[in-house]
Amino acid sequence: MVTRNWTGEELTEVQRLQNSGTEIKHIKNEQSEIFYMPYRAALRDRCFAKGQTNRFYRLMSKALTAVYLVGQNFSLRFIPFNNLYYQAQTILKANPDIQHLLISGNPFEQFYFGYLLKKEFSEVKFIADYRDEWTTSEIINFSIFKNILWRFQKFSEKKWIKMADILCANTEYASRKLHAFHNKKVEVLINGYEVPELSERQSKKNSHKLTILHNGTLYPTQNLELLALGLSKIDVPENFVIELLFPGIKIDKAVSRKIEKDFAHLPVQLSLSERIPQKELFDLQLSADIMLMVAHKNKKGIVGSKLYEYIGLRKPILLCPTDGDEIEKTVMQTGLGLVINNVEDLKVHLENLIKHKIENGEITMNTNIMAIEAFSRRNQAKKLSKYLNQ
Repeated sequence: MVTRNWTGEELTEVQRLQNSGTEIKHIKNEQSEIFYMPYRAALRDRCFAKGQTNRFYRLMSKALTAVYLVGQNFSLRFIPFNNLYYQAQTILKANPDIQHLLISGNPFEQFYFGYLLKKEFSEVKFIADYRDEWTTSEIINFSIFKNILWRFQKFSEKKWIKMADILCANTEYASRKLHAFHNKKVEVLINGYEVPELSERQSKKNSHKLTILHNGTLYPTQNLELLALGLSKIDVPENFVIELLFPGIKIDKAVSRKIEKDFAHLPVQLSLSERIPQKELFDLQLSADIMLMVAHKNKKGIVGSKLYEYIGLRKPILLCPTDGDEIEKTVMQTGLGLVINNVEDLKVHLENLIKHKIENGEITMNTNIMAIEAFSRRNQAKKLSKYLNQ
């Protein structure tokens, strides 16, 4: 495997674009061999960091971003992490027995690496693994300027994926769209979950608080209006607290401000934060009673990796509002789902949850263990192995 070297401190966008060392970290054992490649900050990245406090550099960063987005369709020099390509090329030259090349996007520029490597090593099977959709995505709101860049990217996606032998997508809906766009076979391979064993994950009981947690940011097509309306209609018992946690939401200032405004006068304790370390996030999720999942308005087939993390935690999932599609099907299949179609549904569920918490100190569900385990990354890896063998 060839991947980027993450330091674990990349909690903001500025930190994600900083240098991550200069040396290649190479780890090899009986099961795997991994090359962690250092990230080298480009001029655009350095301008972006300075642009947090300087308008000139902010404008320079935007201009350079446009140059990079166009240039990377034609040359590796415009891709700051092109060392991944050169390392993969070196490995393939040194190991002529390698039969498969699997490349995951996002970032989608890596499919350019696959395109070039397939041209050089034609006998190797190239699998383009879409963890997100690219130009077929329905949740990106393009301005006129971005639409011009999108046309370049659409051209590149079509060109680069022509060299792929097979595609993988993370939902049935996405697989159908990708098949229509590329006229290639597409297999479904969900993101799945990987969390420590249940014996390591015990949370404390508290009969006086109901904690609802949403992990990460929200897109413009996701909103919390229904949740806010439902919370405004319930009677909260005296000395009982409803806590809403949004770790990582402050990476998008506009979204976090809207949430603060929408829930300002409701009977809840609201907590919003920047990105936090993975261990801290994991502990926070363990202490929560309910995991919040927000479907995209009028969109189907958009699941998101946090759903599978929620499933791995075996926590009840409040789907509010529902998508009436793949997310609903998944949470109901696992027995973890509380599916919300309207404000009355939400009112009933919230009042039942409060009652359950007061009486039992925790929220329990009638879970389908076999269905939950089917979504593990171990089982998804078995599916991938089957695809590779075919």
